[in-house]
Amino acid sequence: MESTAGPSESLLDRLEHSLHLSPPQQSATKSALEQLVAALKEQSLALQRGTEEIESTLFLDPFPYVALLFPLLGAPDSGLSTLARTAVDLFAGHSSGKEVVMSLGERISRLVPAAEESEFGDEGEESEEPEAPWNGQQASRELAQLISIYSQVLPRIKTVRPANFLSSAVEQILGAIASLVESGAFAAAGEDGDEGQILAAGILEALTSFIDSFEDDTWLQPARETGLPLLKTLLLSTVARLHSHLSVSLAQTYFVAAYPRYRIPGRDASVHPSLTRSWDAALDTSKRLAFSPPALFAVATSKPSPSTDPISSLGAFILLTHVLASSSNLRPSILGDNSSVLFSKTLRLLMSAFGAGEPGETIKVSEDEALFWAWWCVQGAVREGEELDESVLFSLVELLSTFSSLSPNPSSRFLAFRLLTTVVLRGTEKEEVQLMILQDLIEDCPFEQMRVASIGLLREVVAGKFQLKEQNSLSSATGNDAGRPTPSLFLSPLLLDELFNALLRFDPVDLLAPPPSSTAEPVTAAVFLETHAKSTMEKLSLIYFLFARDQDDLTTIHATLSTTEQLFLSPLRVALRSWLIEAEQRSELGQVLELEILKGAVERVDEAAALRSGSR
Repeated sequence: MESTAGPSESLLDRLEHSLHLSPPQQSATKSALEQLVAALKEQSLALQRGTEEIESTLFLDPFPYVALLFPLLGAPDSGLSTLARTAVDLFAGHSSGKEVVMSLGERISRLVPAAEESEFGDEGEESEEPEAPWNGQQASRELAQLISIYSQVLPRIKTVRPANFLSSAVEQILGAIASLVESGAFAAAGEDGDEGQILAAGILEALTSFIDSFEDDTWLQPARETGLPLLKTLLLSTVARLHSHLSVSLAQTYFVAAYPRYRIPGRDASVHPSLTRSWDAALDTSKRLAFSPPALFAVATSKPSPSTDPISSLGAFILLTHVLASSSNLRPSILGDNSSVLFSKTLRLLMSAFGAGEPGETIKVSEDEALFWAWWCVQGAVREGEELDESVLFSLVELLSTFSSLSPNPSSRFLAFRLLTTVVLRGTEKEEVQLMILQDLIEDCPFEQMRVASIGLLREVVAGKFQLKEQNSLSSATGNDAGRPTPSLFLSPLLLDELFNALLRFDPVDLLAPPPSSTAEPVTAAVFLETHAKSTMEKLSLIYFLFARDQDDLTTIHATLSTTEQLFLSPLRVALRSWLIEAEQRSELGQVLELEILKGAVERVDEAAALRSGSR
């Protein structure tokens, strides 16, 4: 056995030589590692038996070895990384704990090279051979291993101030995580599309194991009051920085459980097991750190001050959403406030997530957690029969209407619009507020697709009012009514008084029938189909619904038929007839199909109007 007072030159040189072969030869590196591990194991047994002193082993000076071994911990070849980890564990178990910790700190600080170093190399140094390009994925795998080694070696340090060593380790780890996130280490998808997520999950899982190893360890007991806050900061900051790479579709899962009949566009129901495992570990760790839902909410909504950490506050909010999502029995009251207050306290976080926050924000709540929180609060209010405060209601409508119009994610747009629908339908019983919101969305919303969708939302609200009226009539007929219900504003002339211009005519009013004095070119079929077809179809659907449903003419839809005919239906019929002839002559089959669909919708309205006229 080779053992000297210093490192074995042959083993060290052999390993270093194998790592600098060009082209790289993994077989040579593997052989060198196997020889090193065999020597370390033999010396470890000798130390345990007392037949050797540490001064005569490789453990005396771990620096040159671990400097070569650490980078191999993140190697894509699992065989090399396993051998390297075995060797590092042996050094961590027998060498000076302080020296190994110093080596860990040095390595972690260099996981992500500074911009000037990665571009120009270390100032004042000339490299004989070019270094391999930095690999963010390999660095991420290595960091997860280094965190695990920290938890193994720190308790070996004999000190009356363990919090000092823990504080240094926490600072190094958080700095490395921040640098990896900023460098895009978790952005690469990999062949299976999940690599970035798996890497982030590995770090979170390693972090939770690190925290758990100290939370109840006697090593930290002398400085528990100082050490526990460090562990809490480590968990919350890590969750804040990594959560956007660890999406487990909280909002989609919550929505599907509540509304199984809906199909979410663009939904990917698969979640990689490593993500679920890492979040489960984070939730278990949060319990061990006494992070109850109220405690997390208190941290998440703490007012900014020199003593508060915005990253930890963000992490507390993210962790809170996952705690709430893990149980179907939790209600807003568990946090000590009603839904309106919860929204008021977290509005800044939601604005940031939905793109209405401060410019330049780099760390913010992801869409998934924000949508889940909003759904959870609104559904909680509905279950408790709580009406949302008007200020909260209008803020939510503005946020959700903008987000559901602009988000590039189809599933997020869908979830936001369905939540907007729920807010309008169930967030308040004040019909004047509902009508005000819908009028604003239909007439003044800057996004065309939202103005169109809001006409469908209005139809859904009016349908609910008709259904409620029928239920009240049935209760009255059976003697179960508790008094005469107040007539609905939506089933009154006020509906069309307020929304006639937006619903029952074109904008501009002479779009399809410009006056003879006008110099404007008549609108073409192509332009109309591109810019007006969707809104026209929604208007026709609403008109048909009112004609068919409002037999008592509560909304005056039948009384206004002549005006609707003059301003909307007749110009549309004439234009469709002309456009269809032209499109058929040009054999533009796609255009013909779209025009025929509109024509069918007009005919359906005509039939509904004629049916009532014939029944009088």
